[in-house]
Amino acid sequence: MDEQAMAAPPVGVASPWLNVAPVIRMKTFARKIVSKKKRRFKQHGFNLDLSYITPRIIAMAFPCEGAESIYRNDISEVSAFLNMFHENHFKVFNLCAERTYDPAKLGGNVEWMPFTDHSPAPTEEIFCFCEHAYDWLIADPNNVIVVHCKAGKGLTISSQRRYLFYFYDLWKHGPRNLVPLVISRISLYSNVSMKHDIAIQISCNGGNGSFQLNQILDSQHGGCVANLVKEGKNTTFLFSEVRIMGDVRIAVYDARYSGKPIFYFWFNTAFVDGNLFTLASKSELDKPSKVVEEDTKVIVVFSSRLLQKFGRAEVMLGGEGRAMEHITKKLSNINRFLSPVRRY
Repeated sequence: MDEQAMAAPPVGVASPWLNVAPVIRMKTFARKIVSKKKRRFKQHGFNLDLSYITPRIIAMAFPCEGAESIYRNDISEVSAFLNMFHENHFKVFNLCAERTYDPAKLGGNVEWMPFTDHSPAPTEEIFCFCEHAYDWLIADPNNVIVVHCKAGKGLTISSQRRYLFYFYDLWKHGPRNLVPLVISRISLYSNVSMKHDIAIQISCNGGNGSFQLNQILDSQHGGCVANLVKEGKNTTFLFSEVRIMGDVRIAVYDARYSGKPIFYFWFNTAFVDGNLFTLASKSELDKPSKVVEEDTKVIVVFSSRLLQKFGRAEVMLGGEGRAMEHITKKLSNINRFLSPVRRY
């Protein structure tokens, strides 16, 4: 079967799901409410939160069981769909960190590449996913990949878009040296004062799979204390030495440190040119709350780059010595799988 023919299942195929009309009507109503305006696959008796991005790349929501399957993708229905139209030629990539399922229920060919919801995928995971997807697609012209996360909502935060540009930069221009940085201060600029003092949490993965955590809170909450400077409605945290490397998450909380952060953002130290990382408006922040004004600006200032330099591919890709050139060569051919879906 050629690629164009795989953009949609054959018209003449009968679906076993047509024989359970009452159940389908109930599921259809529930799923319509949950999906809202999301595109769904509604052919041959199926009603799935699933789309063909290209003839060989499928995106879908998490496959569920039990009561949740009434209004979300039923894993048995997903299995029936995949086996009907892509039997022995599909591979599922599960990107959800919060939950999982028995891979055997989707034929066993499921690869788990987890990252937290409402976060960008770690830089090295992006390359790992692309390499594994490429290897599967190139192995057989009939092979397809099926990708899902937790809810299938696509981009949900600005940092995910930032990381796509990171990937594009590495793809087009090659590897960057990943070096540690030292944060000297973080400044928050806004025309509106916060009702309470604020706290900052800094997390980084170190570029090597480990997870290190520094909590910088005001003096009322103990921990690693930073000097807090307020000038009118602007706030600056001054640090003696906070070292970071790799993927970094900075979250700003109400100083009571309860519930969700006021906002947060991610960046990778390999892409910091100079000694500043700037977010110029609310639209560049992740999940900003209502108290954050549109003109809010964040500037992270680095005192200096440490002189120590690390290996390129091993640090950026975290992949057992994989050469960046090898990955780039593979990805340079991946466009063959990215042609638009043919409309029928």
